[in-house]
Amino acid sequence: VMAGGWTIAADSARRQISDRLRGIAEVAAETIPYYLETGQGILLGLASPDIFNLQQEALHAALQDDLQSLPYFNQLFAFDAEGYPITGYPVSNVDDLNLSAREYSGIALALNGIPVQVYPANPTTANGSAQTAFIAAAIDDQGQVQGVLVGKTDFYTNPFSQPLIKAFDELVAVEGHGIILDDEKTILYHPVPSLVMTKYNGEIPGSEGFYEDISPDGTRQLV
Repeated sequence: VMAGGWTIAADSARRQISDRLRGIAEVAAETIPYYLETGQGILLGLASPDIFNLQQEALHAALQDDLQSLPYFNQLFAFDAEGYPITGYPVSNVDDLNLSAREYSGIALALNGIPVQVYPANPTTANGSAQTAFIAAAIDDQGQVQGVLVGKTDFYTNPFSQPLIKAFDELVAVEGHGIILDDEKTILYHPVPSLVMTKYNGEIPGSEGFYEDISPDGTRQLV
């Protein structure tokens, strides 16, 4: 009887956890595309060719106003039509951005007319989230690129990703956690900040569903 009781209790607990994980997966399926689409749309709207006619000080002020009036990005930076850095807000020195080779390649593509791109980027703070770098070309009416605007944000602070972050926080009550991966298995969000932007070594199933895996400490976990 005791063995049977434990089996029933274990099955019930598994169903409850499975239901919670399924709900979070649904939140992720809604939140992440919206987060990415919104960022692309906002940055394309900000990347007006007109701002690249401004002097550096005026451009800096314009980027400050854009960032503070639209609660999405935490960094904006402008590059001219030759790819040289102009200024940004709050960081105005490009060296302080620590742009990756992939981001510089994205800027080069934007200078060749690619309207908007999105890349994962190294975190700047230990909040458990990689940055998301959005890169938009400022294209005039003649189809000429007048400059490139880079906007950065992260899952932890962005208002559009908060439903997913809050859902992850609720997993703590059942000793669980949530992780966000990109299509190359790079960790973009993890409760252990040192693992962000490293490769995920766990199993990735080929179809939807739950499976049991072994955590780094040797315990079984439902994924």
